[in-house]
Amino acid sequence: LYMSPEAIINKKIKSLPRLAFVCIDEVHCLSQWSHNFRPSYLQLCQILFDFYNAKCILGLTATATDSSIEEIRGYFDIDKRNIIKDCDLPENLNISITKDNNKEQALIELLKSPEFKPFFNHVIIYCSRREQTERLAQLLRLSLHSYKKSFNLDKYSKMEKKSKESTKELKKMKREEDELNEDDIAESYHAGLTTQQRKRIQNRFIKGKLKIIVATLAFGMGINMPNIRAVIHYNMPKSIENYVQEIGRAGRDGKNSICHLFLENQREDINEIKKYIHMSGYDQLTIKKLLAKIFDTCSDDKCSEKNSEFNHHVALPIPDMVDLLDVKEETILTLLCYLEAAKYLKIMSNCFKTCTIKSYKGIDYLKQLAKTNDFVALILEQHNKNSKSSANDDEIRVDLIELCEATKGEYDFIRKKLRRLEWQLDDCGNYKSKSGIQIVFGNQSFYVKRKCIMNDSELDNINE
Repeated sequence: LYMSPEAIINKKIKSLPRLAFVCIDEVHCLSQWSHNFRPSYLQLCQILFDFYNAKCILGLTATATDSSIEEIRGYFDIDKRNIIKDCDLPENLNISITKDNNKEQALIELLKSPEFKPFFNHVIIYCSRREQTERLAQLLRLSLHSYKKSFNLDKYSKMEKKSKESTKELKKMKREEDELNEDDIAESYHAGLTTQQRKRIQNRFIKGKLKIIVATLAFGMGINMPNIRAVIHYNMPKSIENYVQEIGRAGRDGKNSICHLFLENQREDINEIKKYIHMSGYDQLTIKKLLAKIFDTCSDDKCSEKNSEFNHHVALPIPDMVDLLDVKEETILTLLCYLEAAKYLKIMSNCFKTCTIKSYKGIDYLKQLAKTNDFVALILEQHNKNSKSSANDDEIRVDLIELCEATKGEYDFIRKKLRRLEWQLDDCGNYKSKSGIQIVFGNQSFYVKRKCIMNDSELDNINE
């Protein structure tokens, strides 16, 4: 099976047998990307061990720092003796850095320079933003169209001098040149494109029909092309690991290749990276607010006997939490992962917090149904308790998580019971006809099961 971490975590395919062997490629991503960008990576280790019962795990990477190695080793409890390292620095990469006032002009001059001519084929230009890739690709198409034709004329003349027997090949090259369009020079590549668009661009680049890809980090990982002749960073990479990973895609065939980095003369690129770092950060006040939303202290004596169980359901509406904590959704999920790792809670699949029940026959129909249906009676009771007005409208709204708590039922079970209200059943329990009730779920939320916290001092300890 070839799967992404998200697929493994979200689907948890129950039909799979015990996994005898798991190989994690680009394993440094567990360290780099698990914090805020793809928090599912942080959950991967526990899922592999606890759910899939994996016995043997192999992690492969070419760009892990010593700190990343230690972090990953801790995730999987790997003995130091099982870390195998070897690092041969490639000598065929010509690495250069310039600081420029006008990076666009400097890039075009680099690509048009006589020194770059042997490398004008299979070029990757990395940018930090999607809109930047599109703008830069358009600029290169306009600036290099006539240059590419004149460059190919040089190739024709050299071939003519070299051999008179290459007439057919020359005619073919000239015919292709007549059909040349701007899209053969450069195209942008980023995660905002459809899968079909990305695949088309990638295939054209691999086959040599496209000279330059202007891309975000979405391009390159997992692609093994031996003949990439140049990797250019239009913006400063977000980390030294990113830089090593990306320039390592050039010259895998052992031939000379160019790796160039453009720096902003006014340090704008450094400010951009600082902004990126702070966007992903959080402080102790943020953690305190999150804990307050998750852990209400409990006065139930029975809970103290089950303090080790995850016996309380909590739903955290995602938009509300993002506004309250002033951090990204991924950052919140990362914090939840840390709390799960410390065994204070268990992360479930995202849920809907609220349910709106609409009755086309009026509220009296629901009241009549409640006389013979305990579940509907509980729904009306909860609505009347939480609503400022009594249930006199044609629709009522209930909290799904409160229903779970009140019935001691699981979320999926409660949701199915609500869906069944849309149907009238026959004597055998089969769906008979529509009941006149409509169920609408809303308020997408993080969903966790938490332990019972008996006092504020326990909460303070978690915060620390």
